[in-house]
Amino acid sequence: MEDKKVTVSYRVRFKDLYGFSLRQAFTGLNGCAYWLILGLLVWRLVTGFAEDEQKVRILLIGALIVMAVVMPANLALRTAQSIKLAAQYQNEGIYTVSKEGIFVRQGGEEELLDWQYIRKVKETRKYFYAYVMKNSAFIFPKEIVGEDTETLRGLLKTYAGKKQ
Repeated sequence: MEDKKVTVSYRVRFKDLYGFSLRQAFTGLNGCAYWLILGLLVWRLVTGFAEDEQKVRILLIGALIVMAVVMPANLALRTAQSIKLAAQYQNEGIYTVSKEGIFVRQGGEEELLDWQYIRKVKETRKYFYAYVMKNSAFIFPKEIVGEDTETLRGLLKTYAGKKQ
C-alpha cells in the first residue's frame, strides 16, 4: 500500500447523497426507533383495524403515511436542496486517496485531510463511506472508482483513523 493511490473525479450526485442520507436516517439508534414504530403501526392496522373506531383508523393510516411516505420524501427534498445550494456539491471534485490521506481539489480549493480525521469506513454493495464526522463522509461510488476498487478498499482499511 506504500506507493498506491487512487484518484476519483466526480460531482456528488443526488442518488449518492440521498442514499447516504437514507442510510444515516434509517440505521443505528434512530433507525431502530423508526422501524419499531413503523412495525407497531403496521401490526396495529393488521390486527385491530376491524375493531377500531373510524377516528383511530384514520389516525393510524395517517401516521403510517407520514412514516412511510412523507419522511423519505422530505429527506429527498432536503437532499435535492443541498445538492442545489451547498458549495461543496456545485463543482466536480478530484479526490486522491493515498498513504498521506485524502487530498481534495474542488472549485480552486485544495486540502489534504490526514487519515487521523477519518473516524470510520463503511463499505456497502455500491459505495465506500469515509466518515469524518458522525453524519458526514466522503462518498466513493464503486461504479466511478471502477478498476481501482480493491486498491481503494486496501487504502481505507490500512490507514483510516491512524496518525501518519
